[in-house]
Amino acid sequence: MLKAFAVADIRPGMRLGKDATDFSGEVVVRRGTTLDQSMIPLLQQKGIVTVLITLPEPPSDIAPKKEVLVDKAYAGSYDQVYTTLYSLLNDLCWRSTLDMDALKSILTSELFREAPDDARAISQIHNATQEGDPLIHQALSAGILAKLMTHWLGFNERERHDLITAALLYSVGKLNLPQSILAKKKRLTFAEEHIVREYPKFSYSVLKNSPLSASPDILKGILQHRELLDGSGFPNKLKGAAIVPIARILGILDLYIALATKEDADERKSPFEIFAILEDGVYKKRYDATYAVPFMRHVCHALYGNWVRLTDGTAARIVYLDELRVTALPIVQRLDGTFLNLATTGDVRIERILTAEELEDFAG
Repeated sequence: MLKAFAVADIRPGMRLGKDATDFSGEVVVRRGTTLDQSMIPLLQQKGIVTVLITLPEPPSDIAPKKEVLVDKAYAGSYDQVYTTLYSLLNDLCWRSTLDMDALKSILTSELFREAPDDARAISQIHNATQEGDPLIHQALSAGILAKLMTHWLGFNERERHDLITAALLYSVGKLNLPQSILAKKKRLTFAEEHIVREYPKFSYSVLKNSPLSASPDILKGILQHRELLDGSGFPNKLKGAAIVPIARILGILDLYIALATKEDADERKSPFEIFAILEDGVYKKRYDATYAVPFMRHVCHALYGNWVRLTDGTAARIVYLDELRVTALPIVQRLDGTFLNLATTGDVRIERILTAEELEDFAG
């Protein structure tokens, strides 16, 4: 499928659908070429205003494949693990008891045992409207993202176990925070901020006397997950090499989940808004690019084909993503077949990712 784009709107990674010629008819860039960063200024210098870009062909049936969306089967597996994790974290917080059998049952559950399902996992995280404790949902989301990261980074079985375990348990200290702070909408006071900054220490303290005491990397990752490479994090303002790899990864996952799953749906960020914040953190040397860059690229790839609700109330499918520039907004196709380049349509943006049931409501 060919679509005309202004040269000012094209991005590296797009594929040219027709020869781009200058005023004399000379071919500047040939059809089928995947554009890179150097070609766009060249087209502009040659006075070329518009080009034809090859877009993926829409399916004969506009309805998406079920495997792209959260469905009842996936949600059922999620709910089962949520119930176990709820009991595990509350016992750990209030009784200082870590149920290793319950932890093992989570790690070997269908949700964590099966091959990674990137698209549905990301969709599930952005649809965190389930009933229950939002802190438990966030912990489970962290575990799911950690599972994906171990796959994306090629971790071995030991590394996989340690990262997912740390992700499931790192936020237990938040359960100990006063409800008045957790529910507060306004900016926290200095005293309240100080209390919040202590939660990694609490998470660490309840785990250091558990069977995980034999896993120092897990414990350090949990204690340090809010530290930042530039020393501006907490609780100990560690810098650079003093922060262990598990903590560096957990910090990225924690940021993503915190922004994607806010209780107030109006305050939730889309993946692309979060990418921009994370990219800025990498630029300022707060987050480790070794982990942040593959994380953004793989999440971006997982979003391809997902259905989203736009702020104009319509449903659309993501049909083009510039994976070389993950902060660039995508091109989407609405249910009526029309395309929309969100990068050039400032008044319409992605509101949230849709589940299979929600899309059926749109399709009627």
